Amino acid sequence: MTAIFIVLAVNQIVATVVFAVCYAAGSAWRSSSIGRHLMFYTVAAASLDASWLLLVTVKQHWLAYVLFAAQLALGLLTWQRVWLVLRAQHKTRP
Repeated sequence: MTAIFIVLAVNQIVATVVFAVCYAAGSAWRSSSIGRHLMFYTVAAASLDASWLLLVTVKQHWLAYVLFAAQLALGLLTWQRVWLVLRAQHKTRP
C-alpha cells in the first residue's frame, strides 16, 4: 500500500511541477490575481504532496510540522479561490 501511495504522490508532484514550469514560461501569471492564485495553489499542492511523501518515507516526527504548514497553505489558498469566484460572480451581475 505504501508503494502505491508513493507512486501516486510522485505522479502528483511531477504534474504540479510541470504545470508550474509551463505556466510560468507561457504566461504573464504575475499580472492578474487569478494567475497568481493558480501558481500559488499549484506550489502549495506540490508542497503538500512532497510533505506527505517525506513523512511516509523518512518517518521523522518533525516532518509533521511541515505537513501541517503545507495543509494550512493549501486550505488558505482554497478560501482565496472561493473569494475570487464570489468576486467574479458579483462583478458579472447587472
